[in-house]
Amino acid sequence: MEEVPDSIFVRTDDFLSKKVGADFFNLYIHKDYFRSRAADSIFEIRYNFKMDEYDFVDEEILIITDKHGNLDHTHKPSGIPTCVKRIEGCNFINREAAVRIAEENGLDKGIKPWLVEFRWFDEANLYVWHILSTKYELKKDNYYIADGEELLIDPVTVEVIKHREWKVR
Repeated sequence: MEEVPDSIFVRTDDFLSKKVGADFFNLYIHKDYFRSRAADSIFEIRYNFKMDEYDFVDEEILIITDKHGNLDHTHKPSGIPTCVKRIEGCNFINREAAVRIAEENGLDKGIKPWLVEFRWFDEANLYVWHILSTKYELKKDNYYIADGEELLIDPVTVEVIKHREWKVR
């Protein structure tokens, strides 16, 4: 497998630094040399977004470039924190606060403990608390059906972005 040249990281470092600010970049965003790779005529450049003050913030940033380090506009970068551009900054609520918001918004208790994750939500281009409730589940060999509800919460503004049903059939 072809290694990613330092010149490509220089370009993506510059791109990220301009997006989030140099101080934020230097504190919280780290190159992932091991998982970055060449693939066909592109480079998949990966970074880790980690904030020690929030034990749940340990996420991946992915930037796709061509062989010259130019952004591949057919693949939108993912995982780049947008909170630094907001007045509220990156003051995230914790897991317990997210669960409280889910309870206050009537998320079904379900048949098993909620799946609660801090993760990237492409559709809104931001990190969210994603809480999944399972109301029904049937597993047998390779057969699986389930349904429930999900709630997505903006971890900065605490706004409920989505509350919807889900199904796997």
